[in-house]
Amino acid sequence: MIIAAVVLNWNQSALTRDCVATLRKSERLCDRIIVIDNGSRPEQLAILADVRTATDVTYLPLATNRGFAGGMNAGIREAARLGADYVWLVNNDAFPEPNCLARLLAVMEADTSLACVTPRLLGTDGVEQPAGGRYDIATGENTFADNAMLAQPVGTDGFWAVATAPLFRTIALTKSKGFDERFFAYWEEVDLCLRLARCGYRFQAVPDVTVLHLGRASSGESNFAHYLYVRNQFWLLRKHLSGQAATMLRLARRHLDNAGCYEAHGQNLKAQAVLEAVYAGLRREQGRPRRYGTMPKTCAFLARHPWQIIRALDLLQRFIGPRTAKGVSA
Repeated sequence: MIIAAVVLNWNQSALTRDCVATLRKSERLCDRIIVIDNGSRPEQLAILADVRTATDVTYLPLATNRGFAGGMNAGIREAARLGADYVWLVNNDAFPEPNCLARLLAVMEADTSLACVTPRLLGTDGVEQPAGGRYDIATGENTFADNAMLAQPVGTDGFWAVATAPLFRTIALTKSKGFDERFFAYWEEVDLCLRLARCGYRFQAVPDVTVLHLGRASSGESNFAHYLYVRNQFWLLRKHLSGQAATMLRLARRHLDNAGCYEAHGQNLKAQAVLEAVYAGLRREQGRPRRYGTMPKTCAFLARHPWQIIRALDLLQRFIGPRTAKGVSA
């Protein structure tokens, strides 16, 4: 049984080094630790000097930042090349307790229908973080799920598992072609789980093992991260919903409403990020953002008239037909 861990680094080399050190303390050691550098700054690479040359590490530098989806896919492909039966995707700000991997593996071995299992995630404040969620493609609404809700295998009705430290079955990732890199970052694990569920796979939380998760160490609560979070919701809907106009309008309306609230509370840059994200999402933009921060004229118009636009969208929704789900493979 071969297990490879994949750790993604982007300008957080000290965290990545500590994460690798934690993985080496596992009761069941990984057969290989794959460290992907996502185009970090040169000064960051020196911090990883010991990791890069370690005998238990495969180090793969990428020339540019390919986002979470692209970086993890590079590690998944390397794990498959090495013949790994399982791939443990571990955020560099996630620190598993020593018995974590052994327990995750036992659950996976007991049920071959599982594509992945996720441990219990705790923040530094001791608060349990979501284990995943349930995404309604008919409305675009997402509801987060705790460990208790996912303690039994789920695989239908839009359930998904968070990608902080899941153990995946390699064959499932290979069949699904991994993450869709057009997301770049955010919502890619929801898309992957929806596709895996259509292949008959299920997911489960394992609440009796814990990972300490610092949370958002790379992206933080930045406006850029919020931009990606909003933009990618439109791409997720386009992939999984046909007859989607009404839902698209509803999603745009909700975010325009949010932007107006941000503006009213003096959060101008956050409002701008949301407006740009809505504009990009409706224009079917994907992948690494190339226009973020430019504030196109259309966005400036939206910023001046958010409530009027919202009223217009409300009227349009009355004339849009029903929504139906569709199946996609990649």
